Amino acid sequence: MISETAMELSSAGHAVLVPDLYGTGDSEGEFHHARWSCWEENLADVCAWSSANRIPVTSIIAVRLGAALALTAAARGVVASVRSAVFWEPVFDGRRHLTQFLRLRTAAKLIGDDRKETVDELRSKLSSGMTLEVAGYRIGSDLAADLDGLTPPLHATEGFGSLYWMEVVPDGGGAVSSAAARLREQMERTGRKIAFQAFAGEPFWATVEVARVREMIHASVRALSNGRVN
Repeated sequence: MISETAMELSSAGHAVLVPDLYGTGDSEGEFHHARWSCWEENLADVCAWSSANRIPVTSIIAVRLGAALALTAAARGVVASVRSAVFWEPVFDGRRHLTQFLRLRTAAKLIGDDRKETVDELRSKLSSGMTLEVAGYRIGSDLAADLDGLTPPLHATEGFGSLYWMEVVPDGGGAVSSAAARLREQMERTGRKIAFQAFAGEPFWATVEVARVREMIHASVRALSNGRVN
């Protein structure tokens, strides 16, 4: 999804930079050594490099927890204000997100022969400094603590110009989760206007096979090209 969107943006005349944060993709380091502050610094390095090459970052696309990372980095002044931002299925509640992630391990244990574990037990292990493997990823205690301290940023969007919130739903009818709907309403009550759109498709961030939501790609390119989502 990101690669195809980058190619479409490039074809439309935009310079596009797709970074791999520390411990992810082709970057150096191991995922279990990652810290939230390290990822914020990575974004700062990306923006500095881009500006030094005369292509300052003016827009972003953030996926899932990346939306929270973009906001916390901007709130700390690590990332400069941007003209527009597109959030794909944004996640802002770090504690809830970590709990859902740990449930992947407990669910796997249910169909295996190993001793059953609870989320509370896994959290206790992380708190004691252990590193856990979940769905093929090793998560460290430091990042887990960072996520537990991450809360929805109701007033942290001032550094963003036009904000586009895009979600994927099974039928494309616009019915999103109640938690997402409440958060969006709370953010809008602070005076922040958010352009929202829902698209029919598969949850591409979680599927085993490659999944595409082409209308979301096209809408994102339009949003960043001319400020429209329709």
